Amino acid sequence: MASSKSPLGLPPLTPELKSIVPFLQRAEEVKATEPVVAYWCAYYAAQLGISLKTKDSTSRNVLVGLLGFLEQMKSEIGVNEAVQVEAVGSAYVENFGLKVFTAADNEDRAGRASRSTAKKFLAAANFLETLKTFSSIDISESNLEKIKYAKWKATDIAKAFREGRKPIPGPPGWAEEREVANQLTALEPGPSDSHSLSLPSAPTKSASSGRVSPERSPPPRARSKSPTSDSTKSTSTSPRYHDGDWSTTAVPNTSVLNITPPSAPGPPVHRRSSSGRSSPKRAQGSAKRGAYVFR
Repeated sequence: MASSKSPLGLPPLTPELKSIVPFLQRAEEVKATEPVVAYWCAYYAAQLGISLKTKDSTSRNVLVGLLGFLEQMKSEIGVNEAVQVEAVGSAYVENFGLKVFTAADNEDRAGRASRSTAKKFLAAANFLETLKTFSSIDISESNLEKIKYAKWKATDIAKAFREGRKPIPGPPGWAEEREVANQLTALEPGPSDSHSLSLPSAPTKSASSGRVSPERSPPPRARSKSPTSDSTKSTSTSPRYHDGDWSTTAVPNTSVLNITPPSAPGPPVHRRSSSGRSSPKRAQGSAKRGAYVFR
């Protein structure tokens, strides 16, 4: 038994071609505003119909008429990469399908779902299913999930209106989770209830001893010892770089980099010993032995 109404001006559709009806309907709905999307919806419908390998003449006439429609529409669209290049066409159809899905999902989650919302969900699922016509491009897992979810939401919303009740927003359990989240938000303290945090006070000195209290006194700093040297060897320091830190390890026989050398020793001062001979003695300005320490 043929259907009484066929989209796109095609001959009456047969029950054997029932699976292609949704895509023909989508093509009919958007052919005036989105001819590229309509073309690919009709193309996918023809692809599905041919794969059915139906043998009755009525169904074959429908498919022949559909192929003629595709040729006519392609001519009307003209030169367009979204029709001639699969990658471009796939992206175009995907973006349009996601836009329809988002519009339906926003209405539903806002608690404003209507019968029109259910139709949008179903249309979004069909547009995203059309991506299967692009054999060289796989549908993402995200889009497969959206197809499944959109069909479920369309059925759930339609069922709610048939039963005379308000559709439940979002996926299963989403309304309950949202209610709990709202209750938790209501329990959070407002700006007037919040207490400002203050840093701990600085350590105070004891009145009797004048020392810093033990619990806040800084740990003693280890004193650096000057390396010993004999009369035949001299040791200098050279800053060395280790993993982002400067090291003050003494390195023998190396020059000091970027360090002001100590003042030169003063002239020797002769003291006369008990034997009458004078012995040299360094002036007070002589350099101290040991390594330089960076502070």
